[in-house]
Amino acid sequence: MDTAFKTTLRKALNKIEALKTSSCLEVETIGFYLEGKLSKGERKKVEDHISSCLYCLHQLLELKELIYFQSQKSSLSSSFLKKIIDLYPNGKKPLKEISKNKIFYLAQGIADFITLPFRQWRYSLVSIAVALVVVFITLNFWSPEKRITPVPKLDPNSFVQIQALNNEGRVISEVNGVIIDPDGIVATNLYPLIGAKLTRIISREGKTYQIQKLWKDEENNLALLKIEGRAFSTLPLADLNQIYVGQKVLILAEQLKRKKGVNPAIISDFKNYPGRLAKGKGGVQYIQVFSLSARYTGGTLIDEEGRLIGLIVTEEKGMNLAVPLKEAFNLIKEEKPIPISDLKNISFNPEALNYYFKGILAKDAQRNDEAMEFFKKAIELNPDIEGPHLELGNIYYIKRLYDQEIKEYQEVLRINPQNTDALFYLGEAYETKGLYELGIEQYKRIITISPEDAEAYYNLGLAYLTLGKKGKALEIYPKLKVLDPGFAEKLKKLAGTN
Repeated sequence: MDTAFKTTLRKALNKIEALKTSSCLEVETIGFYLEGKLSKGERKKVEDHISSCLYCLHQLLELKELIYFQSQKSSLSSSFLKKIIDLYPNGKKPLKEISKNKIFYLAQGIADFITLPFRQWRYSLVSIAVALVVVFITLNFWSPEKRITPVPKLDPNSFVQIQALNNEGRVISEVNGVIIDPDGIVATNLYPLIGAKLTRIISREGKTYQIQKLWKDEENNLALLKIEGRAFSTLPLADLNQIYVGQKVLILAEQLKRKKGVNPAIISDFKNYPGRLAKGKGGVQYIQVFSLSARYTGGTLIDEEGRLIGLIVTEEKGMNLAVPLKEAFNLIKEEKPIPISDLKNISFNPEALNYYFKGILAKDAQRNDEAMEFFKKAIELNPDIEGPHLELGNIYYIKRLYDQEIKEYQEVLRINPQNTDALFYLGEAYETKGLYELGIEQYKRIITISPEDAEAYYNLGLAYLTLGKKGKALEIYPKLKVLDPGFAEKLKKLAGTN
């Protein structure tokens, strides 16, 4: 990078830095807060500080919006682009000497990554600061001359090719897969397998395996297949608790052509499962990654040590979400494999998933109106996936549209009667409308499905107290005391019992 440009850039960043006070949060702290890795006490301290510090609040909100705008293709305003270009001192060095292509590539990358809406000056200032950091990273680490990234040593036998075959045995589609377990468990995208009669897995050595069953997760565009036979080569799995926002990672876009298909990326955010599901499923549903060099509709995500993190599952360019593969084994524990031929009977729609993912990003950026429209579009294209209904129900709750909220949770239960989140929120929605008996029914159903659900017991006790059934509420106390002493004591105190 040109030293004059570096100096100007640093001065600009120093001016932004001067707005911070000594009590402002460190970048690492905000990162850990976004990842949900802080303790309850630490999280409260961060939230207390943010609530009284405009600089940190705006920084947090702008970073969240940048993540959302990553999936959009909005153009930069000319005034903002001019500010970036004006950082380069006129006359100090001819533009052609720093490569017009690089400037064009940079501007295009930023335009895809960020939009600067008209806001108060403080919002604009923070946006420019973050954009300058992107500029700095781009010119130092992502410039065309430096995009040759060292690739960790990987066992090529860990990757396979999967062919979807029709009734006549013809190949209707092909997709890459990665072996995630020595017992022969292969992870791949579900969408390319829709309509197949069976699949053929081809190893790097040329061996073929006919597979007739799989485990499917439609919301995550994930399929797991099992190869029968000897112990298979596999990549070590990364510990999701050690993955952090800002971490450099690699996307293997073409797993079987490592040298051509490897590109650097950065972990930009984590998306948790909606509602209470996060508690039972490891929390993280999607990992969001960002790359200035390319955008992908598939591939394997690994860290710089060659450990396997996830599988890119989005089907739209410019929106890179990966499912963590360490938790993929839960699918085998929770579901039974189905014949691959049954895939023709499901209403899988990749566009529905695209809108669902967009809705998640919009909601995370606190753009509930946009998120609501995305979730509605996803449901219109495929009414049989749970996530958009559950998310839409949560938005209706925020908007106090309780009748519509109830309908969405009922739709979730139509698809999956065992969804305890939908039952829990449905119970609360009924109580909001004064329908306590209906609320009690939902909590009882949860306890039947999940006997260790302390929140369901607690809400059941509260509903009984509201109806004046103190004895019924206290019957719950012994069980609740075992599951959650805190909830138990609250219930006992509300019941007026010492």
